Amino acid sequence: ITLVMKKSELQSQIEFLEQRVHILERENANTTNALYEIENRLQSQLDALTNYTMLNRENLDKLRHKEEV
Repeated sequence: ITLVMKKSELQSQIEFLEQRVHILERENANTTNALYEIENRLQSQLDALTNYTMLNRENLDKLRHKEEV
């Protein structure tokens, strides 16, 4: 079986696929940007939690030290 496509059909298919590639590239860029935003928010939350934990540990250490004295 031989498949034969007209030049115009091939061109139409190529244009369709090129448009699809552009759409996917845009979606990829948007997804990447969204992931970076999520990463930054999570890092900020982790930093805040780390600072909170360290402050609580310091306060607990001070209380323990006062009890020992």
